[in-house]
Amino acid sequence: MSGSNPYAAEKAIQGGAAAPLTNEQKKRAVLIARRAFELLCERGILGDAAEFDIWRHSEIMQCVERGGLKLASQEDWPYIIGHFAAIVAKHTDMEQERHVFESMAARMGAKANTSDTSFALAKMRHECEAAADVLRDPRGFCAGISFKRFHAPPEKISAKQVWWLIFTLRRRAAQLRRKGRAA
Repeated sequence: MSGSNPYAAEKAIQGGAAAPLTNEQKKRAVLIARRAFELLCERGILGDAAEFDIWRHSEIMQCVERGGLKLASQEDWPYIIGHFAAIVAKHTDMEQERHVFESMAARMGAKANTSDTSFALAKMRHECEAAADVLRDPRGFCAGISFKRFHAPPEKISAKQVWWLIFTLRRRAAQLRRKGRAA
């Protein structure tokens, strides 16, 4: 493919991953971290003089090598939440709470590998809307290529593969616009 940048997908993925955490994400992380801190204090694992903010910053530094939530990115999000959820799951006595936080830690562990896929899928939906002027069924176009090339629907492939679909969709839409016709 002449003229295409082989690193475009990686650049696009990195852009979403480098975005800062939203205020809602920071609030959720603090709530889960607070519960973890309380459990560690109740068990005597942390001393009486322990301060929540200092502890939380040191845990985040150990987990993702960032000084706090303000410096954390979307890429760090599943690791941070997974870390605090695992602490809660390990130290709680309540069975229901243990189950909730164990499953959250497991989901975040899986998301650590696929967190960019949801961003890429959202971008693909946006690009499908943009291509609707020249393609009759842009989502069907992407799904068909996904099944043919990756043997799975777009929701089940990696972020890099979704970005490949996005760029393929853009190229096809641009070709049709240049030719002045709709498919």
